[in-house]
Amino acid sequence: MKYIPDIDLYTDESGNRFVKNEFKPEDPVYIGVDGDEWVTSYKGVTQRCLFSVLPTTLRDGAQAYLCDKLKTNAPSYLSKFHNTIQWLSAALPGNIENYEDLGIGDWIEMWEEAPASYRTFLREFYSWLAMRSDSDAMRQIAAELNLWKARNNTRTLRRVLDWDTKHGAFTSDETEVLLRLFQKAQTDDTQKNAIRLFGWMLFETLKRPSQILGMRATALEAVSNEGVDEYFLVIPKAKAQSAEDSGYWRITSELAEEIMRFSNRPEVERLQRIHDRLIVFPNDGLDEHGEISSLTAGAALLSWVNSQGLLSPRTGEQMYVRPYRIRHTGGTRLAMQGFSVDEIMDVLEHDSLNSCQAYIDAVGADLIPAIEKADRKLGSLFVNLNNIFFNG
Repeated sequence: MKYIPDIDLYTDESGNRFVKNEFKPEDPVYIGVDGDEWVTSYKGVTQRCLFSVLPTTLRDGAQAYLCDKLKTNAPSYLSKFHNTIQWLSAALPGNIENYEDLGIGDWIEMWEEAPASYRTFLREFYSWLAMRSDSDAMRQIAAELNLWKARNNTRTLRRVLDWDTKHGAFTSDETEVLLRLFQKAQTDDTQKNAIRLFGWMLFETLKRPSQILGMRATALEAVSNEGVDEYFLVIPKAKAQSAEDSGYWRITSELAEEIMRFSNRPEVERLQRIHDRLIVFPNDGLDEHGEISSLTAGAALLSWVNSQGLLSPRTGEQMYVRPYRIRHTGGTRLAMQGFSVDEIMDVLEHDSLNSCQAYIDAVGADLIPAIEKADRKLGSLFVNLNNIFFNG
């Protein structure tokens, strides 16, 4: 690739232009920016933006903005921006030929209709355009947009708070049943073994699926301490922390032994050597992208657990096992053990205090009625304990 300073892009021998994505500086990705379809692969998923969804006169600004953003944002920004401009195109008033034609009334109407997840994108996009235009009107509208909240109310993990039986945390009984399955189920099937270990790793590390699936083939490391081996997984960061160095997370020797047994399988060893990923199994997505996607692994986890006929001790029905439920469970368990919001945020590698506060609130929602009931009988014995635990 040859860097062209005048356009701040790279070109290949055929003159095709590329933006250098340095979301992970040690492993940059070059994304083609010619034409109206930009495509790349990231974390086992094809990321694509089709500018043809926009009117022709609005495409140049959108392409220039996305080109700038792709230098530092995750490649998945490509698909997110596509979804935003697709919505924008349908919401635009008729006969719009350029972004200067949008008045404050148009923005108020679109803002009220826009999904919360699109509002931040729209505001950033328009503000970027305004800063690079000669239009005072655009800059004034951009300043107004920056005063508007993307969400009408603070978003909380409602399903965590309600201990939802399909989407919230697992109970202690459910967790025990699941862990027994992950630790004891044996099979010669490579995919089922990979998924079993995937679920087990999620429980022991509380990391996101993309982090577990993004681990290198050599992620398992042993450290000898006074003749006793301790085992760690080298797990990449995610989201806003992706540019940071991978972290070391201790795991049990039982899980480490199962990982080593899995990696010694001839088929697994071959796939790990080709793709340099720890969690591998024959899959079209792995062949195309070099990594199992979170969507594929999550669906396979649900399917495998259901095939085992596992019933929830809480509901008596099949357990709905999804990776995010395992993280909810871990966050809630940490809250029950008295960890602070900051500590939970650090373990789960969350960027939002509000998200982590929901775990503590969930514990309160579950225990406070029982505490109050006992309190009435025992003369406020639990009042001080309640205040200390739930109010810090």
